[in-house]
This record gives sequence, structure tokens and C-alpha cells, in this order.
Amino acid sequence: MSSWSSVSRKSLRHWRGMTADEDRKYDRGASANGHYRAGRASPADVPALETLVRPTQQRIQRDVPRVSVVLPSYNHDRFVACALDSILAQTYQDFEIIITDDGSTDRSIDVLRSYERADSRIKLFLNRFNYETHSLNKCVHQARGDYIAVAHSDDEFAPSKLEQQVNFLDKHPEVAAVFTAARIVNQLGQELPNYALFDNTNRSRHEWLRHFFLKGNCLCHPSVLIRRSVHDSVGLYNPLFGALDDLDMWVRVCLHHDIHVLPETLVNFRILDWSGNASGDKPENFRRGQYETIKILDHFQRPEGLAQLHLIFREAADQILHSSHAEKRYFLGKADERAPAACRRRDIARRR
Repeated sequence: MSSWSSVSRKSLRHWRGMTADEDRKYDRGASANGHYRAGRASPADVPALETLVRPTQQRIQRDVPRVSVVLPSYNHDRFVACALDSILAQTYQDFEIIITDDGSTDRSIDVLRSYERADSRIKLFLNRFNYETHSLNKCVHQARGDYIAVAHSDDEFAPSKLEQQVNFLDKHPEVAAVFTAARIVNQLGQELPNYALFDNTNRSRHEWLRHFFLKGNCLCHPSVLIRRSVHDSVGLYNPLFGALDDLDMWVRVCLHHDIHVLPETLVNFRILDWSGNASGDKPENFRRGQYETIKILDHFQRPEGLAQLHLIFREAADQILHSSHAEKRYFLGKADERAPAACRRRDIARRR
């Protein structure tokens, strides 16, 4: 394994802002081949809070890393080296990096292979063509750690990100996932102060569900550190989603578990001027986002969502607590109509 002291200096310098030189299981087929498991969750499917913590002794005996950093990559040869440098420069070093390249046509694969040769903690998997598999799910399938951190191939971690998040989850076994604040930057690494994509306010899980229903996503995907046991219970990302797969995951998680947002800014979230992000402002992404929003809202009218509806919409608790499922679904339809049109567009400002 090579020394990364020079990498650490480069990552820290770049982090300081200096310019750098980038339905019921919606589809039965997808569920059957093991890529995705969601939809109805019976009580037996969802573990008690204390079972979210996997036995540490088992991890030690298996001699596997505590954290798996999963990184889907696609056509970000200008930025992926900085992304990997920021991970390798972490103050917390007990990790592996699982990368799936989704059929890049630029030099991304050459860059990734050079990093794989240099550090045995890095494992690279290649899709033969774009969307051959859901890249993030493929990474999670290969991950061995108790905690899973999501990274994007054009974003960067602050040096203490993993350390702070691991410490938090270790001290709060009742929390399923921890996020952080994010700094929005352009392709040169310069901060974009007028972008307000994320909300760092902490809420109860039912308050989060209300926010997701009425306003959409406000959590930074590459800031998350989530327990592997949560994926074991609620499933992986929906492979049929291309724009809002993260929002779909947060809804499924919050239907059963608490989450938390650290106030520290520990991620550089990159916005590309040339709509180079996978979910940039493009007509096809807007149409896809509308379709995916409908599918995500369907979680709320399933039995586990309806059972918690009075806690999600507390102002109407007396009205809906003892209502039938049909009446609760009618309430949901009226609640969505009351949401502002801009909110119902859900995440059109998102670039992932």
C-alpha cells in the first residue's frame, strides 16, 4: 500500500477552496433478481432499534473494514481523482472503497485502475455499458463494512467526515443514518453561495416524512453514512429510478428508523455548468422525476405509511387516526394538492 501523505496535502489544499484542475416492489423482475427489496415491510422485516448494531466481535473475526465507501462513477475523469484523494486523506482509515464504473467513455477507467493498483483497499467493478446494472446497488452488494458511506465521483469529503460520522453512529445506536451539511461548488471548486439545495434542520422521522411528502428531498446524498443493517431491512435502491433513488431510500428508511444531520460542512457537492451531472436540468430528467415522485408518494398509502399518517400530519391527527384506509388515501390526495406547485416538482434543482 502506497503512502498518501502527498495526497493528504493535496486534498486539504483543495478542500480549503483553491481551484483544482469535475409498487409493492415496483418491478417484480427487479425484486426477483435481488437488486431491490422494498414495498410492504412486515414487522418481521424491520429490526428493533437495538438490532441495527451489528456485532463488533464478528467484524473483528472476519478481519474486514468498519466502513465501506461506495462510489458509482461515470464520465468524471476531471474530478474522480480529487474524489478518491479526499477519501484516502480521511483521518479515519478503517475503510474500503468499492467503485463501479457505469460504462464511462472518457478516461475515468484509466484513472480508477491506477488508484486500484496503488491501494489494496480499492476494488473496481466495470459495467460493460451504461445502466447495465444499478451501479450503487452493485457497490453495496460488494460492501463488507458495518457502515456504508456514499461518495460521488465528482464530489469531495472533508478530512474528518468519516471520523465524525462513525463516532456519532457508535454513540447513537438508535440512529440509522447520519448526514452532514454540504458546501455547493462549481466545476472549479469555487463555492456557489446562492444555491440552497439542502436543509440541515434535524427533525423526528415523522417530521422528515412530512417534509418529503410536501417538499421533496433536502438531504445531501454523498454526505450519508448509513448502517449496513438498514439496507438489510429496508432493501437497496430502486434500480428503476434514475433521478430520485435517494429520496425513495430516505422515505423507506424514515418509515422505520431515525436519521440525523450533523451541522458541520463535510462534503463539497459539485454543480457542473454544462449539465454534466446525471440528474441535471434536462427535459428528460424532469419527466423522469415526475414519474418517480408518483412512485415515491405511493409509500405513504401502503399499510406501514397509513398506520403512521396521524403522526406525519399531526394537525389532522383527530381526523385521520381512526379513519379507514380509503379515507386516509383521500386525505393524502388532498394534502398533495395543497403543496405549492414548486414543491411538487420535487428536486428539479438537484443535480444527482
